[in-house]
Parts: sequence; structure tokens; C-alpha cells
Amino acid sequence: MSCSEMTDLAKHEFDRQQKVVDTLLTAHSILRERYERRATCLTLLIMAFSVTATAVAFISDKSVARLGPFSARVQIWVGLLTCAIFFLSIIDLQVEWRRKAWAHNEATQRLADLKAKYRRGHDDAVTAQSDFDLTTEYEQTMDALAALRVPIKDAQFTRLKARHWRKVEVSKRISARPQRPRLLHRLDILREGLGKPTATEDTPQSPDLDPDASPR
Repeated sequence: MSCSEMTDLAKHEFDRQQKVVDTLLTAHSILRERYERRATCLTLLIMAFSVTATAVAFISDKSVARLGPFSARVQIWVGLLTCAIFFLSIIDLQVEWRRKAWAHNEATQRLADLKAKYRRGHDDAVTAQSDFDLTTEYEQTMDALAALRVPIKDAQFTRLKARHWRKVEVSKRISARPQRPRLLHRLDILREGLGKPTATEDTPQSPDLDPDASPR
């Protein structure tokens, strides 16, 4: 597709799509890392109980075994540990943290590819031009994210969106004052957020004018 065919995309729509993609990229990246940590911790816990149960089962010359401050018959310890392993395995199947981490990683990869296409686009005061049909690419990516079955709830999306814009603001401040520690930049943003809102911040913006009002 030639650049001249992309002049139909208005700049405000180009900016809106780009901001939504950038926000969703941060959101899915955070959720991917969160579910990876949870899945890893649950797997390690199951492995720890399995190793402990195996070690206790090998105690054949003692009728009573002690684990920490507790003592009981070996058969009871093996039974309790086996029940705990079985229960944690059921939790692992139900919460699907490993699958969710994979799905969010897939979403991150798709959004990163789409973001790269927006970066290769050119825009002026009115229109945007690109070698790609960005609107079609955008819609196809959103459909692909929906097919992954990892929707972001509204309340969760609001918190993730706030984290994204804090990250953007910290990045801007570090670029402006790289010698200042990152922690102090974050504290500055927190202090400003707790202050009295300005007239611009106090005025609600119309959803039609807010380029980040909806992920679609």
C-alpha cells in the first residue's frame, strides 16, 4: 500500500489508536509478569511439598516425625502433604495463571508489532500516512486480543492505565533531568498528584475528545 492511500486516516484518530496501543501494551506487560510470578510461586510450592512428602515417606525407622514445631505419625504427615499437593494442583488448574501469562505475553507481542508500525508512520497537522493500513491492522489486533480470552476488567484497566501514564511521566522527567534519582521523580509525581487539581484537570473531558477513553 502506498503512502498516498493512507491520507484518509485523520491525525486525531492516528493519535488515539497509538495511545490505546501504548496503554494496552503496558497493561498486558504488567499482567504477564504478575501471572508469571504467581504461576512460578505455585509451581515451586507444589514441588516443595512433593519433595517434603517424598522425604518423609523414606523415614521408615521412626513412627513419629517432626516438621518444625509439629510432630505426628509418618503416615499422617504423608497424607496431609499429599492432600496439600492435590489441593494446590486443583488450584493450578482452576486459576490458569500459566495460560493467562502466555496469553498476555502473546498480546504483548502483537501490540509491540503494531506499535512498531505506528512508529514508522508519518503524520502532519491533519492526516497520517503509512505503508500499512493502520486502521485495519488496529482492528485485527484488537480482535486477536479478544480471541486470547484475557479481558481486562474496567476497574483493573483504570489502575493499569494510571500506572502507564505514571511510567510515561517518569520517563519524561528522567529525560529532562537524568542526574536526579528515579525515586525522587516518582515522589514528585506523587506529591503533585496529592495537590490541588488545576482548572484543566478539574474539567471532565468528553469521551469523544478523550483519545484514551476506551481500548477500542
